[in-house]
Amino acid sequence: MVLDRDLPVVHGDDVCRAVVEGGAETRVLMLTAAAAVRDRVAGLALGADNYLIKPFALVELSARVHALARRARPAVPPKLSRAGIVVDPARREVYRDGRYVALSRKEFALLAELVRAGGAVVSAEELLERAWDEHIGSRSTTRRCGPPWPTRSSSSAASRWTPASATSRPSRAARGGSPSTAAGPRPACST
Repeated sequence: MVLDRDLPVVHGDDVCRAVVEGGAETRVLMLTAAAAVRDRVAGLALGADNYLIKPFALVELSARVHALARRARPAVPPKLSRAGIVVDPARREVYRDGRYVALSRKEFALLAELVRAGGAVVSAEELLERAWDEHIGSRSTTRRCGPPWPTRSSSSAASRWTPASATSRPSRAARGGSPSTAAGPRPACST
């Protein structure tokens, strides 16, 4: 960030202080007409990474910006840990009780999302959105699977499934019992 110390509405010192206190990884190059050593020291003490006195040559400003950019590092994601599992997203490594665990890319992505959730329930939709790549499509072998019994949203008298109806013996309806199981079992998975 190239910051003029003498901004008209908010002073550049206040902006610099807010950037630094906010924990931003942004590098700050402060520009000012104040040439005294104490002014430069004060600007650097606020958290500025570099200081350039006006008037300046454009080529010098460009060189200082490039120097700051070379030193800037991308933010490193923090290691995640839960119940003896340590997930390092920056290195794509997993350790269980201090021992390295080899995982595929997909396994790593799934585990990272589950550990990141901190024990909270993560829905299938959230896992598909966060851990699966964008190339999943009609040729994918991924299937949405549900329980072979009806849920509250799908239960009705005509489509109710019971363990008895899944066996090879005749249904209750065929044996003269209740017709509620006559529809047979629901498929557990759909494509």
